[in-house]
Amino acid sequence: MKDSEFLKARADARRLAAGNLREAAANLLVWHRTGRLPGDGTLFHGIAALLEPHCLADDSMQEAEKLVTGLCILQAAGEEILLRSPS
Repeated sequence: MKDSEFLKARADARRLAAGNLREAAANLLVWHRTGRLPGDGTLFHGIAALLEPHCLADDSMQEAEKLVTGLCILQAAGEEILLRSPS
């Protein structure tokens, strides 16, 4: 995969997560509490699906978790979530 394709996928995943952060965080919380996500159609699965072509094995779920967690930390700290288009 080209770096530009990865950057676009990551930016798309970040926009999706940031625009629906409460839902993404709720999906992540269910995963942390129960060890599984609520169904395949969750927003969290959608975020991971955007990242999957650029990840090894099942790493897309962990990458989605890292992305959502990072956005939650920014929001909790009162930081602005910047959404940039890849160059």
